[in-house]
Amino acid sequence: ASKEVFYRPHERIEFLGLFIKDGVFDINRKSLDRATRRVRVEGRHYRKMVELGQKTVDDAVHCFLVRMNTRFFGWKRNSKSCWSSWHFPLINTDASLKVIDHHIQDWVRFIITGRHRESNRCRVSYKELTKYNYRTLVNRFYNRNFKP
Repeated sequence: ASKEVFYRPHERIEFLGLFIKDGVFDINRKSLDRATRRVRVEGRHYRKMVELGQKTVDDAVHCFLVRMNTRFFGWKRNSKSCWSSWHFPLINTDASLKVIDHHIQDWVRFIITGRHRESNRCRVSYKELTKYNYRTLVNRFYNRNFKP
């Protein structure tokens, strides 16, 4: 098996969790699915803790968002070994980051309401999410010198 691969111009190239097509560098589908799967697993876990009475809704949302912030932004300020420090310098679009952000927002709303409904976006506003210390990947992507 040859290690060489030839691509035609304008063809999609996938390499190391990224794809490149027509000058756009973004996270590939497999990496995006892996990130959203982790969000889903953690979201289910914390909603289950609320249902079992082991955590209050506020505590569960706080713990969930701490886990997401740790996963995507690292343990400490300016961490070099986190998800964002790997992906942000390599991508030049926020399309996949928007998908992950919406996924996290939907799971926070699910932890609060216990239901996956479109109406959750009206019931639990974005302003309420920020009260729980929700941080978006898109904002962090455009403000790379951000200090948490």
